[in-house]
Amino acid sequence: MFKTRQVGMSGDYKTQAQQMKDNTEEYTRLTAHVQELESELYDIEEKLADIKKKMDANQDKISDSAPLIRIKKESQKLKNEIRSIDIRVGVISNTLLQLKLKERTKDETSKRAIHNDDDDMDMEI
Repeated sequence: MFKTRQVGMSGDYKTQAQQMKDNTEEYTRLTAHVQELESELYDIEEKLADIKKKMDANQDKISDSAPLIRIKKESQKLKNEIRSIDIRVGVISNTLLQLKLKERTKDETSKRAIHNDDDDMDMEI
């Protein structure tokens, strides 16, 4: 009876040892699988971080209104310069017109003087 019990206990020990070996192998396999999944997760998180950085950079470029503000300032400067040039052109045109009028009056005055001199000479004769 003692031998059967020992055989039974050693059989239980062998089954338990086999089950523990199977469980250890399963644990090792699952641990390796978890490590693979964690590595994959890490890679995906890195890619996600890169994509987020790119999106933030693009968002900053899109929402950056500095170039638009510079364009508006330069546009206003150009408008002011055009206005200033228009005023200068107007002043120069007015000055030229006045000079032409003065020359015309001088010419008419000198023609009248010459004509009057001719008339005076005709009368003397």
